[in-house]
Amino acid sequence: MQRLSSSSSVFLLLTVLAIPPAIAQEPFVQEIDGVIGKMLANQEIQNTGPVIVGGFLSNPQQDLHAAPAIKRHIIDCLHRRNIKVEPRGPYPAISGTFGYVIEDGALIDIEMDLTNRDGERLQTYPVRVKFANDNCSVLNIAAPSAVKLDTKVSGYDRGQAVVAALKTPEVVIQENYACAPGGHYSVEIVCDNHGSYVPVPIVDHGGFGCVEMNMGQAYRIIVKNNSPYEAVAAVTIDGLDVFAFADQKSPGFLIPPNGGTQEIKGWYINNRRADAFVVGRFAETPAAQLLGSAADAGVICVQFSAAWIPGNRPSDEGGTLGGGGVGTKRGPAIDQHVEKVPREVGKVREVVCIRYGVSL
Repeated sequence: MQRLSSSSSVFLLLTVLAIPPAIAQEPFVQEIDGVIGKMLANQEIQNTGPVIVGGFLSNPQQDLHAAPAIKRHIIDCLHRRNIKVEPRGPYPAISGTFGYVIEDGALIDIEMDLTNRDGERLQTYPVRVKFANDNCSVLNIAAPSAVKLDTKVSGYDRGQAVVAALKTPEVVIQENYACAPGGHYSVEIVCDNHGSYVPVPIVDHGGFGCVEMNMGQAYRIIVKNNSPYEAVAAVTIDGLDVFAFADQKSPGFLIPPNGGTQEIKGWYINNRRADAFVVGRFAETPAAQLLGSAADAGVICVQFSAAWIPGNRPSDEGGTLGGGGVGTKRGPAIDQHVEKVPREVGKVREVVCIRYGVSL
């Protein structure tokens, strides 16, 4: 496999400069966006500026695995409303729980809690949407065949099949890239090996793509786009956006179409610098310091959307929507060369998450 040299002083990284105010989304994301609109209208948090997005916990009896994807969608909806998301500070916060219920099929059931800048809970907002293929894709779970069954199959039976798929996620590993079943986007992890970056084997562990690395080892993320359109990859590590320390925030990294790849070197700081991704004890990580929660520790989550030059929206983009253990430390500064380009960003098409740990 190709080795990626770490000796190069600069590399080309494209970040997205603009997001349109009205973008098509799946019903699940539309519901989240609508709830966020209600939260921002709350009299106690109006005009307070930034918002914190905290952790989302699965119902312990259901043991679902969609927390990083749910959190990523909430952050995305806030960005589309031009709301700045901060990891900590005296700001209102959104957190909550999630699970499923079976009522004529299976429903995503999320409780989104809004707290004020003093940490006092103001209100709980429910989000409940029936599962469909798109919902499965944006939550990083395999779309169950039961969703596609004809209407003669009872809603309860379809719901049970969806729940089974929720509890048994699926990942496809091709040429050491992890992707969703039938997906167009994939993720690879490469680690520093005496000055060169080499692919780390990704294994299927209970339906999750998993990698093992060494404590103190630097790594990078390779994202691949097999769709016919440019794509944007929005990345969180341990629940924290890789642009958390940036001088200027961006929706993500631009990937060329038709098999194009993009290398993400580290925590983005500015156009000429990134801080390397380095595996460390969770207590030493930015997520521990800024989020104070290990709920998403050891998870790399990449959300993919189509992107296009203004005026060239893809035909399949759809209509419009109004408007505790191991983690990743900030390593040494590394050179990068970034060019910012204006693109419009479409609906979330797929989410790929990889869990990582250390070799014992």
